[in-house]
Amino acid sequence: MSSVPTEGNLTETEKKFLEDQSDVELYKEQEGIHKEDPEDEYLKVKDREDSYNIIYEFLKQLSPQTELWRISVPAYILQPISLLEKISHYSSPNNTIEKINDEQSAEKRFISILAWVISNWRTIPRHGMQQSKPFNPVLGEIFKCEWTHGEGDVSKFLGEQVSHHPPVSAFCCHNEKRQFTYTGYVFPVTSFSWNSVTTLMDGEFKITLGKFNEEYIVNHPPVSVSNVLWGTTVIEIYDYLKINCPKSGFNASIYFDYGKDNYLSGYIYDADGYKKHWIEGKVNQSVEIQDLSTKEKKLLYSVETLSRPPKTIRPVHEQEPRESRRNWHKAIYALKKEDFEEAQLQKHLVEERERAIRKERAEAGITWAPKYFTLEGEKRWVLKNFDCFK
Repeated sequence: MSSVPTEGNLTETEKKFLEDQSDVELYKEQEGIHKEDPEDEYLKVKDREDSYNIIYEFLKQLSPQTELWRISVPAYILQPISLLEKISHYSSPNNTIEKINDEQSAEKRFISILAWVISNWRTIPRHGMQQSKPFNPVLGEIFKCEWTHGEGDVSKFLGEQVSHHPPVSAFCCHNEKRQFTYTGYVFPVTSFSWNSVTTLMDGEFKITLGKFNEEYIVNHPPVSVSNVLWGTTVIEIYDYLKINCPKSGFNASIYFDYGKDNYLSGYIYDADGYKKHWIEGKVNQSVEIQDLSTKEKKLLYSVETLSRPPKTIRPVHEQEPRESRRNWHKAIYALKKEDFEEAQLQKHLVEERERAIRKERAEAGITWAPKYFTLEGEKRWVLKNFDCFK
């Protein structure tokens, strides 16, 4: 297998792409389009009156069990960010885990981890399909950002598209000072069936608290888009979220009730299988926790009081060509200006460039390899080392 693309094994199309600096001044001029954090921004978007016709033209391409990554979706449906950046939203540190290293109780640490995982899914539920699907990252695309908690206290995120067919995104969020790591890989398995679209976030998700030598294994629930052909289109989380800490034995099984306005409920169990806490609420509003031994109830989190440290992303003109915001900048710019025809064109140009690169690699016998992640076994992707963050 050849190494990460270098001067010696780049295709001609790839060389031109990586060397092209002709749009740097344009990136500087249009940098302001990225100022708003799209994590919450897209929730304000309302469907256009002609959305039915656009969606219908898209759905005519599909049949039951079609995998959507094989279909080029219309720009109207796209959220103006890459999936790699979207994953960083679910890795974002917030005040639910801010003091977790000060907590000596394994039970309370588990509760904090649960609160963090659920609260970072708060922006998924919504009505309508406009700006609901992020861009599929191109092979080798990367996304980097960081959150600064204080002096020498920084959480850094790194994501890379490590496979194109099937599409696999690998990621790692790491805070060296806090010894906190959230890592994994995701293979979105998306299928269409009659009046709904379902996405299962297949892969592996693991949280590590180095101070306590604890790991938390997370199994995320699917996301469903219902009423895509008739009725009011709604995006919901449904089925079970499961979290397990092998060291302490604490585990949780939380059910997202389909069609119940984002209602969730479930239990936290101890190592012996006894129910310790009852969890109940709405993921996009607030969630409560009840201690089943004392019957005491308290707030697990409220969306209104969630806070996170400042997030930093390098300006587009300073990014490498394959960093997400630079790679998709022209399509993102057009989407935010609601110029869907131009957005579709710019998206198409990116996809055609990647098709040309893949064809040239195949003809030259070049096998591409990721820069930051490596494959263990048949499908497990892991960060090569923490030096990748330097």
